[in-house]
Amino acid sequence: MNFDIFPSVSAPGQLCTRELLEKTICNDALTPLYEAIAAAEGDKRQELKRRLPGVTWQAHFPDGRRRNGQGEWSSLYMVDVDHLDDPAAIWKTLEGRTAELGIVVAHVTPSRKGLRLVCRCREGLTSIAENQAWLAAQTGLEIDAATKDQARLSYLVPASYFLLLDESIWEPAPTNPLAKPEKPEKTKTPENPGGIPAYRGHAIRDIAAAYIRRNGMPVEGERHVYYYKMCSQFKYITDCRQEVLLSELPDLGLSLSERKEECQHACSRHTGASIPKDFYLFLCDEGVLESYRSRMAREEKERQMAALETAADDEGDTRLTSLRQRGMEAMRRIPVLGALARIAPDNFVSPQIYAAEAALATLFTNLKAKYLDGFYHTPTVHNVIYAPASCGKSFARRTVELLTARLMRRDEHTLALEQVYLEAARKAKNAKTQPEKPALPLRIVSGIISQPKLLTRQQEAQGLHQLCFVEEIDTLNKSNRGGKYNDKGDMYRNAWDNASYSQDYMSDTTFSGRVNLFLNILATGTPEQVMKFYDNPENGLISRISICPIPNQEYATIPVWHELTADEEKEIDRVLDYADALTYALDDEGVETIRERTDITAGIQFMCKPLEAWLEEKRLLALRTQDQALDHFRKREAVKMFRMAMVCYGCFCGEMTDESKRLITDFCLWWGEQDLQNLIDIYGEMVKDTALKHHSKRDDIFAQLPDEFTAAEVEQARTKAGIGTQTKVIIYRWKIAGLIEKEDKHYRKRAKEPSPSEKMSSNP
Repeated sequence: MNFDIFPSVSAPGQLCTRELLEKTICNDALTPLYEAIAAAEGDKRQELKRRLPGVTWQAHFPDGRRRNGQGEWSSLYMVDVDHLDDPAAIWKTLEGRTAELGIVVAHVTPSRKGLRLVCRCREGLTSIAENQAWLAAQTGLEIDAATKDQARLSYLVPASYFLLLDESIWEPAPTNPLAKPEKPEKTKTPENPGGIPAYRGHAIRDIAAAYIRRNGMPVEGERHVYYYKMCSQFKYITDCRQEVLLSELPDLGLSLSERKEECQHACSRHTGASIPKDFYLFLCDEGVLESYRSRMAREEKERQMAALETAADDEGDTRLTSLRQRGMEAMRRIPVLGALARIAPDNFVSPQIYAAEAALATLFTNLKAKYLDGFYHTPTVHNVIYAPASCGKSFARRTVELLTARLMRRDEHTLALEQVYLEAARKAKNAKTQPEKPALPLRIVSGIISQPKLLTRQQEAQGLHQLCFVEEIDTLNKSNRGGKYNDKGDMYRNAWDNASYSQDYMSDTTFSGRVNLFLNILATGTPEQVMKFYDNPENGLISRISICPIPNQEYATIPVWHELTADEEKEIDRVLDYADALTYALDDEGVETIRERTDITAGIQFMCKPLEAWLEEKRLLALRTQDQALDHFRKREAVKMFRMAMVCYGCFCGEMTDESKRLITDFCLWWGEQDLQNLIDIYGEMVKDTALKHHSKRDDIFAQLPDEFTAAEVEQARTKAGIGTQTKVIIYRWKIAGLIEKEDKHYRKRAKEPSPSEKMSSNP
């Protein structure tokens, strides 16, 4: 098993050996630092920990630099159990199960308030997150889920802190479940296509042309001297090969015999150990070589970026831990959500909230609020819960039935009236007067429904949300294979946006018309079936779903669900009464009618500032890390958080206080963070592969430019890259994207800006 050891968070690492590890953990010089860390709190503790050496248990980095996605998985994974008064006592409960659980390293954390475990990855589990979830299910421990990336550094502790250090970690792993199958090597394009002589990827003839442009063409009487000087300089980048010089340098009007004589004379003279200074500077200016100053500036920038990434990781760990704690505490105090979370086993709390949100969003259909973009949104959600077979996904049915019992009774009445109408229509098939068709809304629709029928149901719903609950998402896969009348992908995408959808057919027996779609979806299924239905990051469906895993229940004890208390049942009834009052009213004859939508913009205006800060933080993080997946998902994730806030508003029955606003903000930010991470974990690589197909040459020249540059430098890079877009257009696009800012006659890359994380975590 290969993993690396690092002297500090900013220093390069090397392959960790038994000797290096023992030398580090037995270093008495670090004892005062460990004492200071144990006594410190908050930011001071984080600052001190950054001075410690560390190990990347989960990966080995051949170049010694910790970068996610650039390492080789070690077949180990680590978990943190934080906020323990007595970590050693927790360890005693696990000590006898090390072989069963695959634990190979255990030690108390530097703060002395946590336990770190390093375990072998299990066969059949293909990610760190899956292995962590399996361990949590087996032990019942509440682990920190933020330790699942390759570059995660585990701070080392003194030998006395270690509870277990299995010698087997130095042995090669028989199999590595996390290793991806090797792809066949692609034939690389040679640096000198077609056999054209080149130096560092630049054709000699192109360098010579640039040399002529800079120094000008010689006049008659100077051509021999000029050609001799060129040969004297270009021999340094052609290994003194006369045949290359003769074929690639311009003839300047000289005969072949004249050029051969000058070339032979230049190559026969002493060749120094380094390129002549004036020629070296020319090559640097043309981008063929990197000057010493540029190289030092680049290396310094790389060191700074590495330090920034590490600092951001440390800050992110602390912030996410705090955010998770506040979010879970807030969830337990939000009406209905708190009650439903309480009755769920630990591994089912998040899936329970996803199932409840889809049902509650359907109940609160008549709410609307203006989002950051200025458009009105309704509580529309498309939620997916996935898990391997026999992991308890059927819990969602009970949750939906509990919350939508009233809608189901209304639907039974609607279906009974439809049956009466169909019977009357059959009897009056040839009569002059036909029975009147009832147009009552059906609120819960089947996943096995044709496209025309769904449009008909949506039209009859008169703008009310309908809930499509699918217990096995394979139902949707089979339905969509039924031809053009069943392919509802476009409809689902429009439904999430509440946009209109139309179709027009000549047949009188199918639906023709335009309908604004209001459809909520709750689907459960296995990972394979979910990936089969949501399989394309370019069709817009993936970024619109909220997705949640149920941890693998293999060999786990039966999850025990609790009963609602009488007070909790009353609380749910009160919220359901509020939802009914929002949606329905009785006319003078006692017939149920549908109310107009209620604008609650003012009621959830408090969410705007935290969402703006969250979006800006994710934008800057995506920009700094060049993470296309994060940039792809972040905008719609903020919309989902806003819609979740609308659902929470309904759970509070519209009674907004400073405390309820704080609870909603904390819960929605935590929920959004975990949902975003779930999407990136599942679809991140797919999104990055798609982005690579549409990679722009403008991205390449932006990366090549220094931190400060001029329009002339952009023009030079644009021309060299063969980009036809005008320079001013390229610069304008960079400006509106927030990548650069103008400073006098120069432009500066916006590589570092203050993080708004404190704004996001502050009370609204």
